[in-house]
Amino acid sequence: MIDQEIQADWHALADEVWLGVAEWRAANPKATFAEIEQAVEERLATIRTRVLADVALASAVRDIATQDESERPRCPDCHGELEARGQQARELTTLRGDTVRLRRSYSVCGVCGHGLFPLDEELELLPGSLSPSLAEGVARLGSWMPFVQVSVVLERLSGARVSEATARRETLAAGNALVSLEEKAVTLLEGEAPEPEAGAPWQQVSVDGAMVPLVGGEWAEARTLVLAALGCHSGKLQATGLSYLSRMTDHATFTRLTTLATHRQGVEKARVVLAVNDGAEWIQELLEVQCPAAIRILDWAHASGYIHAAGHAVFGEPCGKWCAAQLTTLLTGEPIAVLVELVRLLDLLGEDTPARETVSQSLAYLAKRYDQIQYATFTALGYPIGSGIVESANKLVVEVRLKGAGMHWSRSNVNPMLALRSITCSNRWAADWPRIAAQRRHTARLQRARRHDQRLAQPPSRRPRPPRPPRSIAGRPTEHHPWKRYPAVTPRHAKL
Repeated sequence: MIDQEIQADWHALADEVWLGVAEWRAANPKATFAEIEQAVEERLATIRTRVLADVALASAVRDIATQDESERPRCPDCHGELEARGQQARELTTLRGDTVRLRRSYSVCGVCGHGLFPLDEELELLPGSLSPSLAEGVARLGSWMPFVQVSVVLERLSGARVSEATARRETLAAGNALVSLEEKAVTLLEGEAPEPEAGAPWQQVSVDGAMVPLVGGEWAEARTLVLAALGCHSGKLQATGLSYLSRMTDHATFTRLTTLATHRQGVEKARVVLAVNDGAEWIQELLEVQCPAAIRILDWAHASGYIHAAGHAVFGEPCGKWCAAQLTTLLTGEPIAVLVELVRLLDLLGEDTPARETVSQSLAYLAKRYDQIQYATFTALGYPIGSGIVESANKLVVEVRLKGAGMHWSRSNVNPMLALRSITCSNRWAADWPRIAAQRRHTARLQRARRHDQRLAQPPSRRPRPPRPPRSIAGRPTEHHPWKRYPAVTPRHAKL
């Protein structure tokens, strides 16, 4: 409970703030609303900081030494009893830019020896000097814009000053926590195999990759999965409620990670799943694992690209009429007719010519995916035949944030950022942030416990102290004597 003396102080502060605002307004009768707002905010900072500190410290664990044994908090690691070991102060910067000073008890577990601040645990404070709300705001802005802009935008909107380095550190810490959480969730799904969640009856699955610039001039591929619910609009199926998962990793690891996304989306329980993708082999392997019963559709742009490549190789620039005829047949008729036309071109071409190799590649590509190019059937059923949702995902999730002007990322920072981009673009931030914050607090506790155990494992230091240089030799002071180290005092009678 907050005692009456503190409440009286608040009332006195409120009166002081009101009088200060009234005096300022009298001195500035023509002030704009923006100027009035700024003046009020500056004067409210004093009472806001005081109220935050007093309310936070009005806690059951503020002073563990004065509590009954039954009411004392327990160690979160081993549930042992905590012993008070004095108090320490901590300063937090709030979302409004105020600095709140908290003085709280430090406690040590009598069983495992790990130390912690019970008040920090109760208030769910994150590591560092930022309040939980400010840490969330920094991470969310950092997932959308360069870190140098985060500090500028944040100060302009809320008044909180955060350096570029702090914005980078807080954003990547949140991303690393999310990566760890999702890896644990995948492992849990693999071990327990719970019942998948119920999702939309009609769904679309599309996968693709985009290149990310790395430090040192390298490039690496970030793979992105898009899941969408399909609804009927004007006789056609349209994607809604898009959900993303993006990682920079090999295709086997990425296939494993997508288990979480497909389970959450309820892909396994969907009545119809349409997999609209290009013909990459790694994508087909992913579909075999996550949704083997999906109706696979080759992206129309890729199919038409192979038709254009064959036509240009044989006819050159005047290939437009031939390409248009084949594409019309492919879209509205039987795809076998297009394959027969490609075979006819092969018969007309000589051996070992570049054109023959191109036509042969196009024929082999389309023939292998014959079931995926039944576009007349797909369009008659209202199915989408383009993978535009994943092409736009490459830009939205990956390129907007990771391919800015002059950006080069270290490998260790790519996946944390992609994880945050995935939940941001999927509108899952509000649901996932409490889990991210809890994971960060858990990681901080583990790091403290690890440091404690490492200190106990190390032998005590017995390094000899370096010898002190002599202050005098044969009765004469050396340069290390206090007479030599400190300047002589000028006598009062010395001439200036």
